[in-house]
Amino acid sequence: MELSQEQLNLLIEGFRRHDLTETVSLPMEEFFDGQQLRIYTPLEKRVLGYMKSNLTALGINRYMDNFSIHHPVNMMMGADAIYIANEATALAEDEARTAHAVRRYMDWFAPLIETAMESYCETKGKIADDLDEEDLRYIADRVTTVINEELMSVVMQGQQFSALYDTAHELQTHDDFLNKRNFDSKNFYNQWTHCKTDVGAMLALDDDENRITLPSCDDDPVFLMMCKTFCETLDDVDMTIFHMRLQGYTHDEIAVKLGYKNHSAVTKRIQTIRNHWDEFMNAYEAK
Repeated sequence: MELSQEQLNLLIEGFRRHDLTETVSLPMEEFFDGQQLRIYTPLEKRVLGYMKSNLTALGINRYMDNFSIHHPVNMMMGADAIYIANEATALAEDEARTAHAVRRYMDWFAPLIETAMESYCETKGKIADDLDEEDLRYIADRVTTVINEELMSVVMQGQQFSALYDTAHELQTHDDFLNKRNFDSKNFYNQWTHCKTDVGAMLALDDDENRITLPSCDDDPVFLMMCKTFCETLDDVDMTIFHMRLQGYTHDEIAVKLGYKNHSAVTKRIQTIRNHWDEFMNAYEAK
């Protein structure tokens, strides 16, 4: 569905006056149980699936599963999915509203359904009278998926997802990322600490391995003190690994130095150091 600029402007203005998400209470699933929850849960996931499939077309090329639920784009998608799933669940619980919705659906989309049936019959070598319930269910599901994709695309354009993401990307914070290592969080920490290493703001050891020193990647005395405190939590082996990695040694070379059979143990310890750094930073920022 191609929208003219005038149509898009009208949609945007409409969403500004009638924000679908401002009335949402999170999480809606707390109000459901039994059959309602069985309807609601797959609906919410389906709506999120439609929205994620539209992100690339809107110019959002990041893998959003790397980001936490606190990221603005994920929050917007989550709120919309909850609102739509909640409304659809309430509709499904009301037989009269369901019947009315089905009639409206058939009135609006009958030409599209007929086209889909003709295409399906041609592909399968059948005629319309030969279609069984399974065939019709498949056609209806495929047509509805296409319609929903287009509808969600219009909603996301109206809510200016692209502009929201661009702003969030420029003003990102550590709360936007999942508590695991990925390229987005790594790049954020590297920019934040003015350092290009994988563990965030890296520390170093003097050659005598008896005193802790810090590289001049940040002149903030509070930050330097925080780094020194973190370094003091490492044991002798981790400190050695830490030091050798800063000197450019490979995992295999470190394994030989420490007497390991292969680099596997070194890799695991480096990952532990990374996780420890994340926990240390989270605890520090929570104070």
